Amino acid sequence: MREKINREDFVGKRYGRLVIESFSGTRKKVHFYMVKCDCGNTKEVRLTSLQGGGTVSCGCRKKEVTQERNHKLIFRNS
Repeated sequence: MREKINREDFVGKRYGRLVIESFSGTRKKVHFYMVKCDCGNTKEVRLTSLQGGGTVSCGCRKKEVTQERNHKLIFRNS
């Protein structure tokens, strides 16, 4: 039998650029939390996505990686 999770145990934990601020709710047996990114944005995320490493930012990281990649391509082809 599974051990019951205390929802508040995750508040304050960091996953990548995200810090869990509060428990948001449970839908279809999936726990959701409100998180705050280092860039200042807030987002609702599944706990399993955070724990598995699938979500590490609000989306700002993807934008940065894309910009860096494009910047390298531009200067490499110049």
